[in-house]
Amino acid sequence: LTYLNADGAEVARYGCAYANALMATEGKYVLVAEQGARRLQLSTRNKMILEWDADLNIRAVSLNALGQVAVLTEGPQGYAVELKVYDKDGDVLYTRSSNRMVTDVALSSDGSTVSLVSVEALDGTLNTRLEVFALASADPNPRCAYTAEDTLLYRAMYLNDGTLMAVSDWGAVLMNTADGKTILYQPEGMKVLGYAVGGDTACFALRPYGDAAGGEVEVIASSGLVQSSVTFTGEFRHLSG
Repeated sequence: LTYLNADGAEVARYGCAYANALMATEGKYVLVAEQGARRLQLSTRNKMILEWDADLNIRAVSLNALGQVAVLTEGPQGYAVELKVYDKDGDVLYTRSSNRMVTDVALSSDGSTVSLVSVEALDGTLNTRLEVFALASADPNPRCAYTAEDTLLYRAMYLNDGTLMAVSDWGAVLMNTADGKTILYQPEGMKVLGYAVGGDTACFALRPYGDAAGGEVEVIASSGLVQSSVTFTGEFRHLSG
């Protein structure tokens, strides 16, 4: 893991011989985890803060600017998955196990909530469940939840204003985690090629179904309203916010 400054000069380097590395960055922190294995490390440009092993193999991770880390692993004792949230000192703040097939985890910027995306098949239909849990509560039930029927939500993340966004191939679900109110962003006749979060907004690269190239980039607010849009030509590669 190499840190570079704004001029491209190396300022720090940490050994990280992970076979299948995941990396997350927030504020001054960088988290590197070995997907399918157990190793993690949390660092800044100034020092290696923590290196530790998860109890079971890692599936997904999330990091916030407080240095808190959410780690989703295989489940113990017959459970499908286990979630643990650590502070930057490695102390466990929150833990829960689930029999649901959880696919992603997102940790809020203020460290108050953690969200899980899970999928289930019911009567031949694939449904996705989006659940929000309060870290300071012992209540096993979610603070709020949303079920997307016949839809695969494959990634969850928080905007800076605390709105939780879960992405699908047709758009996104935007949830107010205080009251559970949800808004759907669903551009008509378009499929999602890529997405990114930037502060209090999110941007999506879209293409009309049936087209082979070109498309449109839309920037949306947490209300789901489109703030701006621009067309592009050629093949889509990547989008950053």
